[in-house]
Amino acid sequence: MGAQWRLWMASIEESGAVGAAGGYVVDPERAQECIAELSRIAADVRRSVISSQQFYFDPPGYDVVSTNAARQGAVMGERALTYVRAWAAQIEATRDALQRQVDAYPAVEQSNSRLT
Repeated sequence: MGAQWRLWMASIEESGAVGAAGGYVVDPERAQECIAELSRIAADVRRSVISSQQFYFDPPGYDVVSTNAARQGAVMGERALTYVRAWAAQIEATRDALQRQVDAYPAVEQSNSRLT
């Protein structure tokens, strides 16, 4: 694992993703593109939730098996909606965290420039 880690870190350093001092280089422009894309993805996921707000299945018959299948289908649909809502929330939380980092970046850069 140690050799693989060193090779991986060397490749990152060559690409410029990690500075010589071992810190990470932030590209605010690319981060803004990522934030916009995360917003688009979250909106798409939320739209799928809105279009599927209520799951209802007509039972194919009135027997116990048919009504149970329809009821269980609705339960599974509601669970899927809960999952998708949580997924959208996680995407939005990631986007918001990245935005906070981008917002803080200029102040950190200015503070660091006074150190040299």
